[in-house]
Parts: sequence; structure tokens; C-alpha cells
Amino acid sequence: MEVKKYLSAKALLISLICALLVSCKKDSQLTATTLPVVEAYLQTGHLITVKLYEQKSLTDTAKYGSPITGQALYVSNGSTKIKLTETSKGTYTYSDTAFLTAGKTYTLSFSYLSKDISARTVMPASIKNFATQHVSVTYSGSDAPSTIDTLNRFTWS
Repeated sequence: MEVKKYLSAKALLISLICALLVSCKKDSQLTATTLPVVEAYLQTGHLITVKLYEQKSLTDTAKYGSPITGQALYVSNGSTKIKLTETSKGTYTYSDTAFLTAGKTYTLSFSYLSKDISARTVMPASIKNFATQHVSVTYSGSDAPSTIDTLNRFTWS
């Protein structure tokens, strides 16, 4: 009787493991280039520039993926929605430097391979009265400590 219970429990465990292995499968629709890489830096008083690249596979030795061209990128500040212009392959810009204002929320949106892509950020206030304790730090060797052996202090308001 004890042997039958042990064999039944072992058979049940093996069946569960087999069911899990058979039921799990890799999503074959996702490839290295199904989602874009978005590179953008927003700063008040500057152009809006967004670069789009394809993702690279892990074995790819190129610095960036291929640029993504022909997209319609939009940036909204909640009340105004502007369209960026492709100025070079994969680089989209908007030239009105007055569009970005501190304290507002901005949303970037576009569609890529039938997927809606979006990102949102709040524009921080510009840094004022920035100061650093040391203008530069020099090193006398690759492993040698710097000539300044204290932390550099940064201040702003």
C-alpha cells in the first residue's frame, strides 16, 4: 500500500513537471527589433531632438541599431500637440525653443510596427547658481589617486 502511494505521488509530480515544460513557450513574435530605442533630452530654451533606433541583438557589435525613419512623432504639453520633423535618418526635431517650459508635463507619442509608443516627463526648473568646488580633477596615473583627494561638492539653487 505504501509503495502505491509513493509511486502515485511520483507519477503526479512527473506529470506536473511535464505539463509545465510543454505549456511554457517562448514568445516568437518578439525579436531584437520589435521595440524602438528612443534617445531624447528635453531642456528649456533648446530644440527638441529625438533619435529613434532599432534594438540590436546581443551579438551585434555596432554602437547603435539602424535608424528608424519615416515616423510621425508628436510632443504634447497638455494643450498643444506638435509634430516633429525628420531632419536626418532617424533624427526628429522641433525648432521652436519657446515650446518647452519648466513645470509642464510633456508626452512623446508615435506608432511603430502597429504598436503605440509613448513616454511622459515633467520638465524640471532650470538650474540656477550652479557652482562646483573644483573646476577639474587630474590623475597622475591610471590607478593612482587624483591630486585632489576629497569629494567634489556641487551646489545650485
